[in-house]
Amino acid sequence: MKNKLQILIFDSGIGGLYFYSEIRKYIPHANYIYVLDNEGFPYGNKYKNFIFDRVTNIIIYMHNLYKFDLTIVACNTASSIALSYLKKFFISPVIGIKPDINESVNITKNNIIGLLATKITINYVLSNFFNFKSLNKIKLITLDANELIKLSEEKMRGKIIHLNKIKNILKPILLNKNIPDTIILGCTHLLFFYYEFKKIFPIGTKFIDSKKILLNKSIMLISENYIKKNKIKHQTVYYTKNNRYFKKICPLLNKYGFKYLKKIYIYK
Repeated sequence: MKNKLQILIFDSGIGGLYFYSEIRKYIPHANYIYVLDNEGFPYGNKYKNFIFDRVTNIIIYMHNLYKFDLTIVACNTASSIALSYLKKFFISPVIGIKPDINESVNITKNNIIGLLATKITINYVLSNFFNFKSLNKIKLITLDANELIKLSEEKMRGKIIHLNKIKNILKPILLNKNIPDTIILGCTHLLFFYYEFKKIFPIGTKFIDSKKILLNKSIMLISENYIKKNKIKHQTVYYTKNNRYFKKICPLLNKYGFKYLKKIYIYK
């Protein structure tokens, strides 16, 4: 019977903290290692090869340091590019997060769906889902969420983000004659704007994200044979560069219970 459960959560920034806080409610006795590639952030404007190399190299590096029971790629962009490879590479389970297309198709009433995501995630959705005949009746309106991602990080650090600023970014969707009745939040960062989106979009708009799927997978993959000890109070963050961005988010990481901050020396 194992007595120490190790879980790795990876993201380019701090959007994955949402999933960390949710998963910890259900699996409180694990040792969580949060890895953020702040040197590569944001991934939304990077090339695929760049992202693939960084995600795979960093996660493999971490697996050489710890024996993880579960690896969570809490980033849509990283999952779209590297998840399949990582699943084949490791024996222990690796799960990621991708836009829940099936649920959005099932619940839309006007057959118009909005997708807020990075360009890479948008292209992934277009190439893997919307080339099927069964989806021909669905109209997909996409929006590059790179600016929203940056704003969400500012909000998480305590800055007040005015609603009009978010609304202006969403104009390409809001100015359509027929507005989507279903919006896919295709990036973990966007979950921190959920209540703002509820105010901006028409009443009754459905917002789809993959947090329930990710939580259920995580809980399902964790064996009941682990000894439940007291909750570990202080968790560890690994980062890729000690830059101004990292110094700004340190207070937030401490707030989430991450007291041990360590640098990854995989890139010079």
